[in-house]
Amino acid sequence: MDPQIWTDVDVDVQTALATAIPASGISKANPAVVSATAHGLSDGAVVLVRCRGINGLDWTVAEVDDSDTDSFKLKGIDTSGAKGTFVSGSVQAITFGASASTLQEVTPSGGESADVPISTIHQIPDYSIPGKPTPLVFAFGSLWVPDDPALVELAKASKVKAVRAVRFSWPDGTQGLFAGIPSVSMAPGGTSGNPVTTPVKINVRGPFTAYAGTAV
Repeated sequence: MDPQIWTDVDVDVQTALATAIPASGISKANPAVVSATAHGLSDGAVVLVRCRGINGLDWTVAEVDDSDTDSFKLKGIDTSGAKGTFVSGSVQAITFGASASTLQEVTPSGGESADVPISTIHQIPDYSIPGKPTPLVFAFGSLWVPDDPALVELAKASKVKAVRAVRFSWPDGTQGLFAGIPSVSMAPGGTSGNPVTTPVKINVRGPFTAYAGTAV
C-alpha cells in the first residue's frame, strides 16, 4: 500500500448523535459483535460505542458491518484479547454534518505506553516495562475562519466540554475515526503579512480506529 499524503483529506465533525440503542451484549471476538434487538442500523453507518466491562472498548467510533435484524459487527474492532466481560452498553449513530476547510497541519501526541521503572535490592540491572498508554491528543493548526462549520461545532463543544466524533477520509477510502473533547478558543493569531490562524486541540477518549481504503 502506498503511503498516505496530507492532501485532499476530508475532516468531518459530528453534529448529531441518534438516540442510544441499548446493547444486550458485545462479544469478545474479531470483529466484535453487538447484540441489539431491532437496532435498525445499516452497513456503513458509523456509531459511538459506550461499554462497561470490556477494557478499551468504551468511546470507540466504528463502522457497522454485516448487519442483521438483532446484531451487527463492529468493523475492524478486535476484542478477542480484551480483559473484562460485558456488563452494559449502547451504540449511537453519528451524523458527520460539518466538514472542515481550514486545517493546515495535524500533530498527534501521546498514545504510547509510559515507562514503569522496576528496581530491586538485588544485583541485577534496573529495567522498565510498558505501563498504561499516555493520553492521545490531536493538535491542529487552522486558518481563522469564524464561520467554518467544523470550527463552529468544535468551539460549541469546547464551551461545555462535550465529546465530538471526528473522521479523516483520504481519497482512496482510507479512514481514521475517533471521539474526543475539543478545546477551541477561536482566538486569532499569526504574524505580519501571513494568514490569521487559530489553534485547535482535541483530547481523545477511547481508541483511534483506522480503516484501509479499497479504492483503486
